[in-house]
Amino acid sequence: MSYRFVYNESLFERLTRRLVLYVLSPALLILSLAVLLEIPLKPDFGFSVRRLEVVHADGPARAAGLQPGDAIVGIAGEPVTSMPGYYAALARHRSRQPLELDIQRQGQRIHLVLTPRPSSQAKLTRAYSQWVVGLAFLMIGWWVLWRRHDPVARNFFALCVIFAFFLLEIPDRPSLGYMWVKESIWGLLQLLLPAYFLRFFIQFPAPRRRPSGQPDRLRWLLIPGWSLFLLTTLGDVTGWSGRMPRISAWLEGISLFYMVGFIVAGLVIFARKIRSKGRPLEQTKMRAVLLGIVCGLVPFLTAAVVGNLAPGSALPQWQYLAFSLLLVPASFAVAIMRLGALDRDFIVRTSLIYGLLTAMVLVGYFTVVLGVGLVFRRLLAVRSDQIALALVAVSGLLVLPLRGLAQKWIDRTFYPARRVNRQAMTSLAEELTGIIDADEVTCLLQQRLQTLFEPAGLAVYLIRGDRSYRAMDCAGDADEAKPQAPPPELPGSSSLIRLLDRMRHPLFTEEIEDLLLPTGSDEASVHLLGTLGVQLVVPLVTGNRVLGFITLGDKKGHALYSQEDLANLQALAVQAAPLIESRQLYRESLHRKQMEAELEVAREIQSRLLPVAPLAGPGFIIAGRNEPCQAVGGDFFDYFLRPDGTLAVAIGDVAGKGVPAALLMTSLRVAFRSEANPGSGARDVITRLNRTVHGLVSHGRFVCFFFGVLDPRSGLLTYCNAGMDPPVLFRAAAAVREPLRRGGPVLGISPDQQYREGRVILSSGDCLLFYTDGLTEQCNQQGEFFDIERLCSVVLEEPREGCGEKLDRIFCTVEAFGSDGEPDDKTAMILQMQNLPV
Repeated sequence: MSYRFVYNESLFERLTRRLVLYVLSPALLILSLAVLLEIPLKPDFGFSVRRLEVVHADGPARAAGLQPGDAIVGIAGEPVTSMPGYYAALARHRSRQPLELDIQRQGQRIHLVLTPRPSSQAKLTRAYSQWVVGLAFLMIGWWVLWRRHDPVARNFFALCVIFAFFLLEIPDRPSLGYMWVKESIWGLLQLLLPAYFLRFFIQFPAPRRRPSGQPDRLRWLLIPGWSLFLLTTLGDVTGWSGRMPRISAWLEGISLFYMVGFIVAGLVIFARKIRSKGRPLEQTKMRAVLLGIVCGLVPFLTAAVVGNLAPGSALPQWQYLAFSLLLVPASFAVAIMRLGALDRDFIVRTSLIYGLLTAMVLVGYFTVVLGVGLVFRRLLAVRSDQIALALVAVSGLLVLPLRGLAQKWIDRTFYPARRVNRQAMTSLAEELTGIIDADEVTCLLQQRLQTLFEPAGLAVYLIRGDRSYRAMDCAGDADEAKPQAPPPELPGSSSLIRLLDRMRHPLFTEEIEDLLLPTGSDEASVHLLGTLGVQLVVPLVTGNRVLGFITLGDKKGHALYSQEDLANLQALAVQAAPLIESRQLYRESLHRKQMEAELEVAREIQSRLLPVAPLAGPGFIIAGRNEPCQAVGGDFFDYFLRPDGTLAVAIGDVAGKGVPAALLMTSLRVAFRSEANPGSGARDVITRLNRTVHGLVSHGRFVCFFFGVLDPRSGLLTYCNAGMDPPVLFRAAAAVREPLRRGGPVLGISPDQQYREGRVILSSGDCLLFYTDGLTEQCNQQGEFFDIERLCSVVLEEPREGCGEKLDRIFCTVEAFGSDGEPDDKTAMILQMQNLPV
């Protein structure tokens, strides 16, 4: 789901968002890479300076005689009069050669020679940790602003970029003008940080815009920071800050008061929202954020305190506790982007998963560092920091598979109820599949949901012929003695329907109110939500329209619906919506007296179950066509993008023709869509689908099926062929054809059949042809078959043709080939690879 279609940006907001996303953020990342490369080469001078005054001296600085309180007046023979000049002078001295310093101590000018040393392992670890944390701030803020365009996301992105700038830094250069600009940006961001902090907490977490024009007033919060920055810059440029120290001190005091005041005000607003009881959904997100702040800051501050109080006793591994800071932006990002309540079970389960994942990564890291790293250092003379960088890259590749293993183990060990709940939903979906009447499907759905969740109220709304939505009447005879007012109807043009069509995800009433504020909500939507006492709305979406929605009142005990509840309801809605629609269309067909009209309706049902338009994605385009020999047929094809960005593609052939084959194909499509979820491999989907088909077909019936998953980013296609005519891969780089055969026998023969999985890499320009035997077994009057060789030659005739043109050529050529005998269903699908994304 995405907020991008809910909040209406102005032209200025859209331009500035694109500027910071695609120009400023990449520029900051590129500049910070130079800092990353300089970390192992940077000399350790052993002192730190504030306003040209030494505030800390240790190691090489202490050995050279430098003391806290000394004023730096010259570096390598060049006078230093400002901090930009100090940094520019140090930038000229990047080597570990002795550094000449001129200092002022108690009115005396002293010349010192300081010999720097290589940075210690602890300092290198701290520098790398700081850089990684800064990169995480930048990427998390970028992702939130890319997905969400409202003021909350913009303020969060501003905070993340400010922290990223402080942590990542940009490289120093031996130019006074360059360093002056860098220090000015640093000072400006430091002054703007409290304003964005307060703005963010005023609006967080709801993406709402008050009708009173609150966002316009919030822009005034930036004025104090800009004013103080301009006054400070004016003092530095004109030099009056040095000539009038009292005014400079007053300016510093005002800046400190402003920063503390704004930050305290933001924390007070945050605390009030945590304690607020009028918005329970918002309260759960605030508590989750509070937990992320505590878990993120406490380990980091503990390590900092221990390191400052007892630096000799602090363990080197304590430097890694800086990574706990990642929990702070991550918790805010989850609260901003995640719909629904962040319930305790969700937080605990997510913490367990990522805690176990972190432990697994750290165990592997330290094992390699202490074991393999020692071998590399002694035998191959490879630096340990280089090994650390390589491990960071490798661990990034292992995060996703390790996360899947951790999630499965934790669910199996600590959350067996999740499996029970999912099995209950799966059983309900299977029970609904066995019912033909649409009203019985809807009433059974309503009854089972009432039993499972025990809400205070529940209604199932479906679209009618006049495009309005009405609640289904499932009251039994026992309720006839207690007449109640019917639930209100809802026009198809209402703001609630438009919102459900955009979001396509269960929404709390609290979220609906927030999301509708920017565009305004109509009276009918507000009246329905208030009359029924709705807490949660679950859309029933099929194709490109909202078929209906389910309203649920307060859960038993006035508890909020958990993330697990939302996931189960969403999965059930995805399966129930097309099922209800198909049953509705089937019921309409029964009202027709003539068989020809019934078959026409059946054709409409089938056409809605198949893709009707090509699908273009990053690096590919796919299209398909189906021509049944009768009004309806048993051929099937499907393609769609899964939420993880992969392309799911399938083609099947049900044994038989006409209405029986079409009905089995409908059930096959519903079962396939319920199984082809993200994270499931091709072999797993085919194995589960085989058991489902075995329970649906009678003896002697079967289904040929092919399923593949394409990762557009890498071009990897994983597939499993269950008795289907093997698709043909045409390589652009060489005149070869590769049939995709790996898999197993047809579906429905044995429920315990084992299948294999194939893998193939697709490159730019490659073409993949899927087809059913209706094309290759077309027979002309001379008794010749339109075999696979003829079909491949048609595909290769015009290599530059698009998918649609190739399909037109195939079906026209087959039609011109002639027919002698009973025709069969014909289906073809073409996948063309274009320039793969880098």
